[in-house]
Amino acid sequence: MNELSGRVNIVVAHRLEAQPLIDYFELRPDDSPVSLTIYKNDTGISLVICGMGAQAAGLATAELGEYQSRETESVAGWLNFGIAGHKTAAIGSGLVANRITDQQSGRTVYPSMLLGTRASSPVLTVGEPEVNYPEDLAYEMEAFGFWSAASMIAGLDLIQVYKLISDNPANPANEIDLGTISEFVSSHMGQVSQFIVELQALSAEHNDAHQLPTEYGHLSDSFHLSVTQHLQLKRLCQRFRALDMEDLLAEFSNSMPSSGRHLLDAMESRLETLC
Repeated sequence: MNELSGRVNIVVAHRLEAQPLIDYFELRPDDSPVSLTIYKNDTGISLVICGMGAQAAGLATAELGEYQSRETESVAGWLNFGIAGHKTAAIGSGLVANRITDQQSGRTVYPSMLLGTRASSPVLTVGEPEVNYPEDLAYEMEAFGFWSAASMIAGLDLIQVYKLISDNPANPANEIDLGTISEFVSSHMGQVSQFIVELQALSAEHNDAHQLPTEYGHLSDSFHLSVTQHLQLKRLCQRFRALDMEDLLAEFSNSMPSSGRHLLDAMESRLETLC
């Protein structure tokens, strides 16, 4: 996989929900040295099965993000996928979360809605399966925990929650035959996979826009920089690239400032003349 191509990390609560995605995208267990089993393919899609509940989803998301941060600098899209109940939505509907509320704390967050004109719904993360559906929204158990952890890793535009409606007042959650969940998800993989592909494309656009110029590596290796200075150098190089002026970075390699601090100051001054 190209380092700067799009990536998507999918967090799913149950194996029954995950298996159709594992099969469809031909995901294989990775030998990563973490407590999670990470399923992945060569096209940039990774999946973890987090277990039930917001806390489990948050912990799995954080662990996957921390592990990947040591492996790559490219940014992934993050998706929490799973089944959910809804008061009015038809079974089989795919809904994007436009608001996520944690029932226990009352906290609410608002995801970005950047992936087309799909149907959306508020989502309520509950501690126990809901069988009465008192409000006109989607009921599930992982989204808020997932979002809270993912928002510490990626930009909000790349964090999405997509729920497949499996139950409603006419067909309540306590009557779902668990043995049919994988078949149910499989029957709707067309719409699910399209959403994943679009999120992957969004990740690719982000990584391309933030690609580091080749001169960054030479400058980074030429000076002893602190962690903070490395981050400053990255941002400055990205700004030169965004201005389509990355060829000017060679000036700093050729002039060889006396220190990393002088390098960063010189780059800042040069940008001021360009803006």
